Amino acid sequence: MVGGVLPLVQKIEPNLPFFLGPQELPGDFITPTRLHRDKYDDWADDVKITLHARKKFVFLDGTASKLELPCTQSDWNTINAMLVSWIMNTTDTKLKCYLSKYKDVERLRNTLKSRYAVVNRPRIQQLKSAISKFEQTSNMTVAEYFGKLTGS
Repeated sequence: MVGGVLPLVQKIEPNLPFFLGPQELPGDFITPTRLHRDKYDDWADDVKITLHARKKFVFLDGTASKLELPCTQSDWNTINAMLVSWIMNTTDTKLKCYLSKYKDVERLRNTLKSRYAVVNRPRIQQLKSAISKFEQTSNMTVAEYFGKLTGS
């Protein structure tokens, strides 16, 4: 209270990414998909969909600023802790011991991505080579060529 006047506290509306409802708990398993060493892409897709549905993916991709009104530092800390908890709950127990030091959700996500998102460079080269060899022969209709290109 300053000079007999209470400070105005702004309410975080449910349509904002900073909002956490009473149904959102740190122990939630936001997706049944677990992150294992070789299943990053499936896990990342499921987590992304779930967090988009909850309007929270903006904290992982860095598009939400840490302090945006009406969010306070305390609100940010709460949301960040909730997101770290949700991600850790979807991580295989064998991987969790390597991740306990990560307290920032964006940094945690970037670490998981760089460590477990495997790029299969030989397969990429095979696909590029196959694409470059595609051609429509003189006895092939446009529909047949399109089917060949799309694999249908």
